[in-house]
This record gives sequence, C-alpha cells and structure tokens, in this order.
Amino acid sequence: MERWLISLNQGKAGAPQKYAPARVSNQVLPGWQSCDPGGLDVIEVGAHANGTEGFPAQVIVPYRLKYASDLHSMCARATNPTAPLRGTAVVLRVNGGWRIEGVRPPLPGLLVPSQGGQRIGNASAATWGVAVGISAALMLLVALVMALTPKPVALPTRRRE
Repeated sequence: MERWLISLNQGKAGAPQKYAPARVSNQVLPGWQSCDPGGLDVIEVGAHANGTEGFPAQVIVPYRLKYASDLHSMCARATNPTAPLRGTAVVLRVNGGWRIEGVRPPLPGLLVPSQGGQRIGNASAATWGVAVGISAALMLLVALVMALTPKPVALPTRRRE
C-alpha cells in the first residue's frame, strides 16, 4: 500500500500500475501521469484490518494524504479538487502478492497512527535492547582493533647532497 502511494507520488516517473489499476490511482491522485514528482506532501498508512467475511485474502488499509500546496501547477488534481485526503484501500492477495483493488471512504475505528490508529509495525523493548547491546559490542570491537593496530613506522629519509 505504502509503495503504491510512494510510486504514485513520483508522477510519470513512478510505476503505480504495478500495485493498482489506473482507475484506482486516478481516484487518489487524478492525472498522476502528468504530475511532477512530489504531488503528495504527506503519505501515511495505518495497520490493516481483515476484509469482508469469507474473503481471507482481502484486507482494508487506512491512509491519509496531504497534497502539495502548489499542486495546482504540478498536476491535474486542480481539475478535480474532490480527490480524497483520507480513505481505506481494499487490498487483495493475487498470485502470491498484494494488489490494491479499490479505495473507499474512511471507516470509523480504522485510523492512521497520527489519529490514534495502530502503526504498521512496532519494535518491542526487548528488540531495542538487543539492538543497543549489539551496537555497544561493535563499538568495543572497533576500539579493541584500533588499540591493537601497530603504530606506523616513519619512512627513512636521505640526506640531500
């Protein structure tokens, strides 16, 4: 989902068609093909929720966008200022990968992190402790290697005649 929005933000340089049909991309950023990169100032994606009952390969993902302030000159959203700033994307598992199949209005209770929703991923305190421990061990190892490295010997010089 986030890769799609980032790709969409690249305008004609991106490849959002890898993640969603053009009709879906046009719902979020109309005329994205003619946009310069940077049409979106903020891209925020929340944790997914399970989709419709009976479709285990379907999830819905909340998103929030903020369009660039100078978007009028950047692309065609100026012709359709009703493009959604918040919504939910319907994402289906297709051939082992995920594909955005549509966007809907925001669902109550399914929020992005800045609005109190769940983050996509969080590291536990134990994970952070392990990371700090590993970095401290690597710093000590570098300090030991530097202390054991012999001092360079000065090159002999000849007296000029």
